[in-house]
Amino acid sequence: MPPSDLAFVLRLGLKTPIIPGRRLMLDGLLSGLLFERTGDLTLATQEIPLARVGKTWCGSQAFLEGPCATVPVVYIMNLRAELDLSPASVHPDGRSGKYQRIETGRGPYKNRMTEMRSYEARSVWFCGRGNIAEIRELLDDVPAIGKKRSSGFGAIDRESVDIEEIDGEMTGVMLSDGTPARTVPIETWNEIGGGSAELAYEAVRPPYWQGLHETCAVPSHLVVDRDQAGRLTGLT
Repeated sequence: MPPSDLAFVLRLGLKTPIIPGRRLMLDGLLSGLLFERTGDLTLATQEIPLARVGKTWCGSQAFLEGPCATVPVVYIMNLRAELDLSPASVHPDGRSGKYQRIETGRGPYKNRMTEMRSYEARSVWFCGRGNIAEIRELLDDVPAIGKKRSSGFGAIDRESVDIEEIDGEMTGVMLSDGTPARTVPIETWNEIGGGSAELAYEAVRPPYWQGLHETCAVPSHLVVDRDQAGRLTGLT
């Protein structure tokens, strides 16, 4: 097997709670790191150091090592002085003469307040197939992962970063219990012999924030204990 197509398990120890968002995917994480380094969107979306099954990158979603508490985190978007604080945006409107309610109001202030969920996980696990040396190099100087990482969430413990080669043909796409390791287009899932799985209409490749959505088989695991993480990823 060439060095660019090795199965592996990646474990990143955490120093602070993490906000994974909808899904924290390994290909999305590596794609973002490539873009930060190169500024080249084509390179960052086409040259991710992971193998593929069809058009699907062999990189799992994040699995959070628990048990761990979840804590809601509320953010209010910054207001832009020129637009958001203009008289047209903030004066009382309608027959009631009431002011806009920022937390629930529609119109100019819709979605100004956002609630996310953080997890006090011990570490984050990924599994996949790809070029282990290139992946390790990309992760070498990353201080934090997940959403709101610039605000102190998802800080990585550099002493607890480990990537280990394993055996596994479908690693990063299917877990050892036969469930999806990531979002997998239903056609691909059926082609690789996947069984019954939860389905959802989701983006399947980076950049996820603007990717095309397809019907996918999706993971059924998120928070797992250490032994379960090892079994599901194929490490033990």
